[in-house]
Amino acid sequence: MRAILALALTLCLALGLPAPLKAQNALIPPGAESLPERLRRLAVAPLVLTPGSDRTACLGAVSDSDSYDNSDIKLCDTIWSQRVTLEAIDGPGSNRVRLRFGDLGCLYSNNVASIASIGICDDRRAAETWTVRDRQLVDQAGRCLEAAWYEGTKTLRPQTLQCDPARTGQQWYLESMRAVQDRMGAKGRAIWGTDSGRKDGLKREVVEQLRPRFSVRQLTSSEKSEVRKLRDSWKNSPALPWLELYGTKDYWKKRESMAKALIDWPVLKRLSELAESGDRDAMHAVLEGLIVLQYGNARESYKLPGWQQFPEQGNYDLVQVVVPTLADIWGAHYWQRHGPDRLAALSGASCLTDCLGYSMQFVQVGKYANPFNWARTGKSDYAFKFENFSFVPVTYTPEQAEKKFLASLEKLSWGESPGADDTVFGAMHAARTGRLALWDAVILSGQSERWGRQSKPGQAMLKAVLARREDAKWRAEFATFMGKAAPTSLELWQIQRNLVGKNDADVFAFAQRYTLTDRDLLNRFCVGGRAAMPSCQRGLSWMANIDAERAAAGARAQAEADAKLAAELATKARWEEEQRQKYVAWRKTQKPSFWDQLAGLAEGFDAAMRAGSGTVTVREYDKAGNYLGSREVSRAWAAGQGATPVN
Repeated sequence: MRAILALALTLCLALGLPAPLKAQNALIPPGAESLPERLRRLAVAPLVLTPGSDRTACLGAVSDSDSYDNSDIKLCDTIWSQRVTLEAIDGPGSNRVRLRFGDLGCLYSNNVASIASIGICDDRRAAETWTVRDRQLVDQAGRCLEAAWYEGTKTLRPQTLQCDPARTGQQWYLESMRAVQDRMGAKGRAIWGTDSGRKDGLKREVVEQLRPRFSVRQLTSSEKSEVRKLRDSWKNSPALPWLELYGTKDYWKKRESMAKALIDWPVLKRLSELAESGDRDAMHAVLEGLIVLQYGNARESYKLPGWQQFPEQGNYDLVQVVVPTLADIWGAHYWQRHGPDRLAALSGASCLTDCLGYSMQFVQVGKYANPFNWARTGKSDYAFKFENFSFVPVTYTPEQAEKKFLASLEKLSWGESPGADDTVFGAMHAARTGRLALWDAVILSGQSERWGRQSKPGQAMLKAVLARREDAKWRAEFATFMGKAAPTSLELWQIQRNLVGKNDADVFAFAQRYTLTDRDLLNRFCVGGRAAMPSCQRGLSWMANIDAERAAAGARAQAEADAKLAAELATKARWEEEQRQKYVAWRKTQKPSFWDQLAGLAEGFDAAMRAGSGTVTVREYDKAGNYLGSREVSRAWAAGQGATPVN
């Protein structure tokens, strides 16, 4: 047990614990007990293993591989595949452990001089067992895990080699992921959702420290003179020309050729003190200086010694965020006190809803006008007028702050992005309430857990585990079935449907006792030499009989259907003929209509025209059909009357 605690010594020191005996409790940061259940489960500081030969490298699984059996040693990162959990195998008092990566993977020794592998935990208990000896990890064969160069390359790989306490590659350090990233400094990867939150939280604190706090009064003549003198520091580089140039395609090309401005921090700080009187010129001078720093050619300013007096010794990244925010705040106050101004309009353009905890509020009048375009050019498509343009700090009650903190923590723990303001607020609230370590732990644990499950190795391990569970379930189900003396026909059908996707050994065992009657199973199993098996013979014969019966039944059904169709067609034909005869008889009893007569006359004339000239003899009848006699008429007349020629 002492050996395990020795491994955790670095972690204890990083968390500020007085002695390694508290190593087990050191993993759970203060404040975890008040969190909801899921967040409380995640409130465990993620750990990594670093070799003594390279304290910037971490042991882990290969995170971008389609398989899950590869281990590696790479630059420490904030990823799931390097997060390690030491699990005591024999309980308290034992120095035998296994190293778990992700939910399912464990580090295995192959018990030979080779690279250690990642395998599914519990597959080979002996191979995943490591004995902690001082800072060495020893496998069952007595070899030590070492971060060694792989086969003459410059790639570090975890290998099991002959133990040698003098080799730093065999000295392993268990540390928190946060401690390693902090120790790496510029090399370390920014931990999304935590580092950015802490840095933005610092920016918010600096803005809170430097924002104006007004005590309205009249400046003395000497103070007004001082304002003008301080303002002259950048008189050769006024703010408006910079704004007019900014946003154009020539900005970067012309920037270097324009006059440079040198604005020292003590100058701006003194101007701010004078401007807190509410004096118009002093406030505008502060606003100008901040905007020139933001948009102008003033980068050399930060090399002036006075900027060392800025918070964090003038840290450039900090200044680059704080200066624009202060410009927004001064612009909002200037507009509120002294009316519309192009420089002050930038506040409405860049910091409307929230700017590191400060809101710019205004009532817009008339159609929408773009504040930035008006600030840059002095022109706008619509009338530009703001009323009640003001600066308002964003504040929360203790209950609101705690609720917002937990909501931000919940989203970040799932790998979601709740928004910059929530991230900043969450980190700052955690720092102010002494729970920054808790904030880090929950986010890092949640993110590493989420990405571990979604990674290729994580998916491969999960697929293998689920397949094993399904196989175990099938083994139990099949054993239960085979133990039955007389299974029902339904049970026989069900087990054969399941056997279709199983191995041949199970099908063979079933076929030794029962006849195969499932078509898919017969087609898959009863091929080649297995077709001669009695079960296959009976099954194939039974299936052939079934097919023959089905074919005969199908033929009978087809013949019956054909006969039925023929009878229906004959009946329909008779009915249609009866209807035609009835219609013909009815037509004979009807007097031709005017239109029928007209059509007949037209047909007659057409026939006459075709018949040509000459005379013919026609026979005449009365309406009753009695013969009246014959007479000669022209062929055209006879055709027109519809006379029918007689052969």
